[in-house]
Amino acid sequence: MAAYDAISFGLRVLGSAVPLVTLWLRLHFRLRQERERRDYLQAATALPAGSRVREQREDGTRLVLDVGPATRNEC
Repeated sequence: MAAYDAISFGLRVLGSAVPLVTLWLRLHFRLRQERERRDYLQAATALPAGSRVREQREDGTRLVLDVGPATRNEC
């Protein structure tokens, strides 16, 4: 009976640990993507004044970065 209790306890621990590991992995890779995007935007700020960088993310959101003085002459 002790072996059954140990297996049951082990399965409960594993069942609660798997979702936490999954969440940690998702957050880890999301943070890595955001760090890469931050580096990309920092490089974009080195562009000449008046430049505009447009980006569309995988989730459909759009990001527009105006470098230097804002220009409102859009095509």
